[in-house]
Amino acid sequence: MSLLRLLPALALVGFASAAAAQDAPSVDLVALAFVGFAEGAQVSMGEEPTMVHQTGAGTFEGMTNGALDTTLTVAETTPCLFDLTFTHAGEIFRVRLDLGLVESIAYSPSGSMGLPEPILPYAIELTGAEGMAVRPLDDGTTEPLDNTPSLATSATIDQLQAAAAALQAACPTR
Repeated sequence: MSLLRLLPALALVGFASAAAAQDAPSVDLVALAFVGFAEGAQVSMGEEPTMVHQTGAGTFEGMTNGALDTTLTVAETTPCLFDLTFTHAGEIFRVRLDLGLVESIAYSPSGSMGLPEPILPYAIELTGAEGMAVRPLDDGTTEPLDNTPSLATSATIDQLQAAAAALQAACPTR
């Protein structure tokens, strides 16, 4: 399965309160709001859950059955411009998010997808200017990404919206 299909299928188990989201570094909020990684989270990238450990601000490792198989690094390259590098099973997938171009981030339930309780899938809908979410290519160019990725998580809508609101407060639309 390609990383393009794996990345949106990530699942998060729990996250702190909305007040804690306000205090979290932006790189950690991006990891939560767009990928589902947070300290102690479980993500689903196949049949077995991956346990996430945060190794630093915006850096995470995922272990499946005790073996390291996934990493995520989120870097804020310039104010409100984030580069995400996700590796899984030897494949690398990169995303660039320009949150200054995002007008809104909305989450909605999108069915069960056969996930175990309490993990629920959500569709994420990004609205904003062209170029807000792109995939950087090796030749220096970029290609647009779908503005409606999905995220399977046990976090509540309130927790996801708190992370998104904190990001939008830190990076208002230009």
